[in-house]
Amino acid sequence: MPETIAIARLEFMRWLRRPSLWLLLAGISFVLAFLLLRLVESFQAIRAANLAGMANLTVTQAIVPAFFQQGAITLLLLTPLLTMRSIAGEKHDHSWTLLQVSGLRPAQIVLGKMLGIGLLLTLLVLLLTAMPLTLLAGSALDGGHIFSAALGVWLMVISFAAAGIFCSAIAKEPISAAMLHYGLLLLLALFHFTSYMPGIFAPSLYQLSPFSHLSAFVEARFSSVHLAWFLLFSVLFLWLAVRQIKHQQIPTRTRRARLLQLSGLLAGFAALIAVAIVIAQFPLSIDLSRQRINSPPPAVENLLNKLETPLHISAVVANSPALRRKIEKALAPYLASSQKISLEFFTPEQRALQNNAPLDQEGRLEFSYGARSETIKTLGEADILRALQRLIEGKEQWIVFLEGHGEKSLYTSSNNGYTTLNRLLQQQGYHTQAINLLKLPAIPDNTNVLVLAAPADALLPGELSAIGDHLQRGGNLLVLRDPVSDRSIDALLRDIGISVLPGTVIDANDRLRKLLAIRHPAIVPITEFGSHAITAGLPGKMLLPIASGLQVEDDAQWTHHSLLRSNADSWNEISDLKGHVRFDSDSGETAGPLTLGFAAQRQRDNSEQRAAVIGDSDFFSNEYIGFGDNARFALQLFSWLTDPSPTTSDQQASIDDKTLTLSDNTLLILATALLLGLPLVFLLIALWQWRQNRADNA
Repeated sequence: MPETIAIARLEFMRWLRRPSLWLLLAGISFVLAFLLLRLVESFQAIRAANLAGMANLTVTQAIVPAFFQQGAITLLLLTPLLTMRSIAGEKHDHSWTLLQVSGLRPAQIVLGKMLGIGLLLTLLVLLLTAMPLTLLAGSALDGGHIFSAALGVWLMVISFAAAGIFCSAIAKEPISAAMLHYGLLLLLALFHFTSYMPGIFAPSLYQLSPFSHLSAFVEARFSSVHLAWFLLFSVLFLWLAVRQIKHQQIPTRTRRARLLQLSGLLAGFAALIAVAIVIAQFPLSIDLSRQRINSPPPAVENLLNKLETPLHISAVVANSPALRRKIEKALAPYLASSQKISLEFFTPEQRALQNNAPLDQEGRLEFSYGARSETIKTLGEADILRALQRLIEGKEQWIVFLEGHGEKSLYTSSNNGYTTLNRLLQQQGYHTQAINLLKLPAIPDNTNVLVLAAPADALLPGELSAIGDHLQRGGNLLVLRDPVSDRSIDALLRDIGISVLPGTVIDANDRLRKLLAIRHPAIVPITEFGSHAITAGLPGKMLLPIASGLQVEDDAQWTHHSLLRSNADSWNEISDLKGHVRFDSDSGETAGPLTLGFAAQRQRDNSEQRAAVIGDSDFFSNEYIGFGDNARFALQLFSWLTDPSPTTSDQQASIDDKTLTLSDNTLLILATALLLGLPLVFLLIALWQWRQNRADNA
């Protein structure tokens, strides 16, 4: 052991005395600092959307995975340069013979070289880890997540250092060792990229790729399988390096000796494979993040604890390895939380043959629990939770539409009806129902969302009272308010803190209207969306025909978020829409942009009550719901209104790094220190080492 430590110390000190190391550190530190600052800039760019719940990213989630992944690649490219001289350099400098006759065993030499280079790489990983920690000046980072990412990078570079020592052992020149090492890196990178292509070998190639195992660590998903991969990878190449040195010391000359060497090699490979299989059969997974980002929400955990019989999930997807892994990643927390949950993949063709049904190429998840079944087509957390609630608790999501006052009907198939919307909602697992309060004395208690779809006739006081009771009980509400809607519902809007502007919204942007082939000026194109979970991922456009403008009244109970806004060349036209209309500020008309949709929410006990008001009902109709993002907006609107996940103060407190509060001066100091100060320090050390070496050689 003392001899091994002596070799490690010598290897480590050799590198510290080389100016080339400090020059490399200067370049690497500059690249990493530039990458970190770019990620900070990108996070600050989505700050408004993040605070509104549209992006829902913490500082740690937005910066740490990308930074450590790209930092790992940077260090990997450096590893061949650090390992190429470990043994091949000794051969080149004619000092290898001295090591061979010194009485040191090959295992001591290899282990000593590995410890010396490993210590150097550990310092580089610490440098990599220290950079994002500077953001503690403006945010409370997730220490568990950073530790997991740093551990993954360290395991990766250490394992490839072992591979580099093997390459150095079989090469005669350092440059040949580096080329062999870079070739191995290129081969494994090719495995990673190829594993995303369809084919029967994609899963195997993905498991051979080190980048797939690194991604689990940088996402704080610790697994004994990924840890074992890096450890076995290191053991494999260190063992091969020892065998190579032994072979060089005592060459095999007889056939019997070569057969014994081959059998030993095969036995070693078989032992490593057996260990890998055993570890894979008993995986251990731990969520290392402090914020439990890889664990099911508390509401899901409570549901899974109620499982009495097995829950089987069938993922019906085409031959897409990338989509398959996306599904596995999304469902991993659920599978790890309960042994009663299983996941199986089918192609659409296989499922069509099993069910004797028409071929459906669209991906979907089929949940089976006892005699119940549910099908969803998205991986959203709220969608999965709704499906589990319906299966395990028999809890169904009811969307109730009021009728009897000239509202849009769920059962009318004309252009003005809502049959397309009704079908879309039912495909998402919702139950829809139309009720008439003149026939039914009260709104059912199991109503998740009550919809008022632009009633043309006045609601009776008793009906308004029933709707008010629904709000007081914490029920969610959606109001679609056309310019021609009866004003009796405006009292309900005032209870939510919203009022309606008089008249009809007019859009006078001729260029945009011609581009979208819109003839009527009261058909309003929406290209500007507010930052909210409802509008997340809506980069396209919507059409709202015959819409009302909305505004917020002072209301301390409700928090309001703007969803839809008209263009700047718009206003609320108060006069009749006849002839040539124009904006008239003297008549009380308001210039655009105008808000045409609001989301509102308020806290009630340990739950959140939600409401939405849209100044139009026709964009849900059969005629317009297929235009642009109208249908997608509708589904995301109902998803938000029926979202069952609680919003308690404890949950909000757990996300304490959602903002990065760095002033311009602090950011400038940080950028100067990382981009200029740190590389300059390394350059000065390189210059000092160069002068020291020059003086020693003089």
